[in-house]
Amino acid sequence: MIFYQASKLSFSITILFLIFQPNSFNAEINKCHGSCKTSNFSISLPYPFGFSAGCPIQLNCTDAGVTIGKFVVLNITSADIVIKLPAKCDREVASISVLFGENYALSSATSLLLQNCSKPLSGPCEIRPMFIEASLKLNSCASRSDNMSCFNGVAGEKLLSFDEINNSQCRFLFSATTIVARNSSVSLDLERVNLGWWHKGECNCDQNANCTKVMKGNSTVMGYRCSCKEGYEGDGFKEGGGCRRVPRCNFHHYMYGKCGGRGSERVVVPVAIGGVCLGFGLLFLIHKQYQFLVHKRLKKKFFESNGGLLLQQQISSDQGNIGKTKIFTLKELETATDHFNENRVLGKGGQGTVFQGKLVDRRIVAVKRSKLVDKDKIKEFVNEIVILSQIDHRNVVKLVGCCLETQVPLLVYEFVPNGTLFQYLHNQNSDQFPLTWEMRVRIASEAAGAISYLHSVASILIYHRDIKSTNILLDDKYRAKVSDFGTSKTIAIDQSHVTTLVYGTMGYLDPEYFQTSQFTEKSDVYSFGVVLAELLTGKSPVSLERSGEDRSLATYFVVSMEQDQLFDIIDVRLLDNCCSSEIIAVAGVAKKCLSLNGKDRPTMKEVAMELEKVQQLRKNMNAQHNSEEEIEYFGELDLLEISPI
Repeated sequence: MIFYQASKLSFSITILFLIFQPNSFNAEINKCHGSCKTSNFSISLPYPFGFSAGCPIQLNCTDAGVTIGKFVVLNITSADIVIKLPAKCDREVASISVLFGENYALSSATSLLLQNCSKPLSGPCEIRPMFIEASLKLNSCASRSDNMSCFNGVAGEKLLSFDEINNSQCRFLFSATTIVARNSSVSLDLERVNLGWWHKGECNCDQNANCTKVMKGNSTVMGYRCSCKEGYEGDGFKEGGGCRRVPRCNFHHYMYGKCGGRGSERVVVPVAIGGVCLGFGLLFLIHKQYQFLVHKRLKKKFFESNGGLLLQQQISSDQGNIGKTKIFTLKELETATDHFNENRVLGKGGQGTVFQGKLVDRRIVAVKRSKLVDKDKIKEFVNEIVILSQIDHRNVVKLVGCCLETQVPLLVYEFVPNGTLFQYLHNQNSDQFPLTWEMRVRIASEAAGAISYLHSVASILIYHRDIKSTNILLDDKYRAKVSDFGTSKTIAIDQSHVTTLVYGTMGYLDPEYFQTSQFTEKSDVYSFGVVLAELLTGKSPVSLERSGEDRSLATYFVVSMEQDQLFDIIDVRLLDNCCSSEIIAVAGVAKKCLSLNGKDRPTMKEVAMELEKVQQLRKNMNAQHNSEEEIEYFGELDLLEISPI
């Protein structure tokens, strides 16, 4: 009875509290809770994402993970929500309506793979549906593979519309592909959907954040996103956590309480602790000596496991130029690169990071630290070093040496100072030093000659497998240097192709290789054709600004030529200083290189010869022009009358 009375009193107090505290109660309901904890995982999301009704972008917290409807969220970035869209043969198109909300919609980087369409859609798929089905092991869909289409949205739109998808007159949604930018390269991910997201309303960001308006079309503002400025971290929204300065704490600040916790109160260290510190100092020295011995043994272990003994044997045999290859110690390269300082980074890519270094003989070099290497392929790696050492061509980056005392071997190349061809064609400041037509033809001719050398003249035939404008470097005189042989394959003289896992960069990848996994010399030719198209148009190999199949520069270029619209897509920076006949000649070579059937493509030797002809024609024209100017000048002298004094 007493318990009942107490409970009744407690209930009455609770009711009174709710009556007299309505604002506090409503504030709690409207608060955004970003934490999700289940038996399988625990996660905390930044504002405006969360799991309560008070969150602008409300997601679901389930045992399967964070979801939107039944679709699992793989990742959330500063601009996208990445969704898993598993391939399924008979999924209704309407099932993805849940991915179009007030604060998010499908990004134009995503192409939906639709089936049983009663009318043609905006464009074909970037890759063949049968290959997708084979990759995803869904043979049950094979009977409908020819009836698969890609929905790419409207050209220029950054967001897709569900009404347009629903009105496509397609019955089933099989899966999706999404173009993903990674550093300087672009890849195509299967079973992935990107949703662009935004916060509704006008910009309401922290004072230390930047505001980005999200547009649909040219006029409709969907909302905004906040991002903290450099030196700050957080979600950037005033309603969320805002931005806070990134802490820069050092030992001095910590000892004087300036890193939080105890304010500015000084930490007093008694003199009596000095003896203890001395003891710890001795232990520290012993520990350092032990670390030195362990480190020394580890370096020796890495050297041997990385094939150092095999490489030394190759060098001592003095085969070709291999004797010129130096095996560096780790200490030498740490000194050269200031311990691999981030300030020395020249570039990062799929194969690893490249640092600028300065050797003791004052030579400037590029040190490449690759990603983890399969230990079963160490012998192959050593062979690659031997092969690269034997390449002797003025337009191929020279291998100076290597270091085998690390878990992942380091390669040391000659330093090429003027960056990549990609930078001069596509970066925002490329107009400050535009490449003239004469320079572009020369660079193309030099690069073609180098690849032709690898294919047919070098002591061992080599397929590069990743020809692109970022792998064509420019030296101090803007001469081409083909680089990055991390994925190259050596070929026997009587071998026509090599079967490998598909590797390459989207936009440059040979469609035939993508479908068959058989890489031939003509696959390098296709990639070089894309580089020629870049040189002619100044456009990127893949662009989201173009719709459908035109996203690929290769397709866009070939279609423009077939429609007699070549000069509509030529880089405007070239029109004032080049000859139309030369442009047509180079464009003809590029078109042949981009043939879908490898047998219809020329060899790199034929490509190099054609480009050399164009270059020689230009030299002859310049010589003729200079000769005509001289004749005109001396002719004017003959006509002058010398008056008597």
